[in-house]
Amino acid sequence: MKKIRNLFAIGSILSAVVSYAQISGSGTYLKGNYVEIGIDNLGGFEGANCLTAPVPSGMHLRSANNLFGFTANPQMNGWAGSSFDGDFFTPGSPENGWGFEIADTGGISLGNNCSYLQQIAGAVTSWSYLTPQTICEWEGDALSGTNLHVKINYELHDNDLFYITTVFITNNTGAPISDLRYYRNLDPDNNQEIGGSFTTENTIISQITMGGANTRVSASQTTPWSSYFEFLAVDSNWVAGYGGFANRDASDMYNGIGYTQSVGSVNLADEAIYLAYEIPLLAPGGTQSFKFCSVFDPTAVTAATTALNLSTVSVNEFANSASPVSVYPNPFNNEATITIDKSVQLKNTKLQVYDVLGKEVAAVSNIQDHQFKFEKGNLIPGLYFYKIINDEQEIASGKILIN
Repeated sequence: MKKIRNLFAIGSILSAVVSYAQISGSGTYLKGNYVEIGIDNLGGFEGANCLTAPVPSGMHLRSANNLFGFTANPQMNGWAGSSFDGDFFTPGSPENGWGFEIADTGGISLGNNCSYLQQIAGAVTSWSYLTPQTICEWEGDALSGTNLHVKINYELHDNDLFYITTVFITNNTGAPISDLRYYRNLDPDNNQEIGGSFTTENTIISQITMGGANTRVSASQTTPWSSYFEFLAVDSNWVAGYGGFANRDASDMYNGIGYTQSVGSVNLADEAIYLAYEIPLLAPGGTQSFKFCSVFDPTAVTAATTALNLSTVSVNEFANSASPVSVYPNPFNNEATITIDKSVQLKNTKLQVYDVLGKEVAAVSNIQDHQFKFEKGNLIPGLYFYKIINDEQEIASGKILIN
């Protein structure tokens, strides 16, 4: 475990950044102008325990279960009166957490959840504020036969109605790990505590395929006024769904077994929504990162999508060490070298490149060498997605960034 750095002593406040973040008891709080988040220091999930210490002054608590998860003020009216949204999951029986399952270890499944589940030991290890951005990082080790290291990065900008969560998973074993699936789940109870019921309208907005739409699932409620929450991702390995309540089976969630994943599906119920992510192969010593947004107003979706596409927590994000394909350099200016592992027998091999809207913008066909050059040509600087097709099957996909 890394040493804690840039942290308050528990219960203290650094006056220069009191408006943005502080630790109180077992919770770390991030405060923007329109979104407020409480992170549990031990479990790494939203849902700071208000029993261990009072919620910091200036935060807007709305909870029936001694938890502070997240609240939002999409009205942008200075949190006037009580007409803000949230706490989104703490009314009733709270369900909010994350976890993963590894198929090649006999289906080991581990997770942390604000209700009771805490199987991955960890702690908040750092936070920082640099105008206009607050970042909090949690790190933990999942042992129990897996020896995985997990880091979760929470990024909140002062004036946004969304925040970005980036997850890093490192394989500290001496062998590759295959079919690792991560999930993020939430039972949305939008504004129930001040009116209405636990029931929300849960909607599958879109499912991503390489070069296709974003992955999105939302929950909305109309009483006592309209409120909204959405999980949003732009990576082709994500799927979205809803159904059930304590959704903690990553494989079933990813494969849609017992859950709804059809685009356009709507269900008015007291049930959970989720995102699930697949890492097909994680090499020994390798790290895979992926990210998504929690969005609090439909008008913020475009800005959240742009932020996800442009966010570069680490250049290493563009290089998956477990992939049979590498791109170097990445980012690049004029051209990059693409290398396909020599274990791949090339047959009808081609490269396809897409922009962030899913439009195919470049292609290389009839690839016969395991190493070839890709020139940007007429492509303007920005983020693009690629996939390699071999013998009619996709063998690799990823991102390229042109400077």
